Amino acid sequence: MHATHQSRWFYAAAGLMVGAVLGMNLAGLWPQQRLHASATESVDNFTVATGLAGDGVEALYFLDKLTGDLKAAVINPRPGGRNASPKFTNFYEYNITKDFATSGGGRASNYIMITGNAEIPRGSAGFQLGSSVIYVVDVTSGEAAAYALPFNTTQFSSGKPFMGTFVPLDKVKLRTAFVRE
Repeated sequence: MHATHQSRWFYAAAGLMVGAVLGMNLAGLWPQQRLHASATESVDNFTVATGLAGDGVEALYFLDKLTGDLKAAVINPRPGGRNASPKFTNFYEYNITKDFATSGGGRASNYIMITGNAEIPRGSAGFQLGSSVIYVVDVTSGEAAAYALPFNTTQFSSGKPFMGTFVPLDKVKLRTAFVRE
């Protein structure tokens, strides 16, 4: 009888704890962890990827493998106020060919692109580099370069169109051995 009495108290306490956790979660009082996902797809001479430009704002990245043009478009959910339909308002362009050894070297570049997350410190005049880093690898040369886009939340909130350029962050040689083709 003593063991039965103890197990009742245990189950009652466990039930109260589970109920409290569920109640806090349903009421929105439990700390929430935001999920961030990005996607990358490549077909023939094009690669597209998604990644965060700012807090809760996503960018669409595009790489033309033939020309080396890296572009981005950021969709604004409310470009002209509460009832406005979403529109792309921020655009970025940069040609990456000058950043790789194969440009002008007679060998064709073969690019791949992915995105990652990075919280880079705030810049001047309200501009901060976006929350995503765009990594481009030239498989032919074995070099990789990282890029970011400047993102101003105040400008973005205004809904006014913005045209900018990517900021090259750094380069690294991933393959050191010479490969014959």
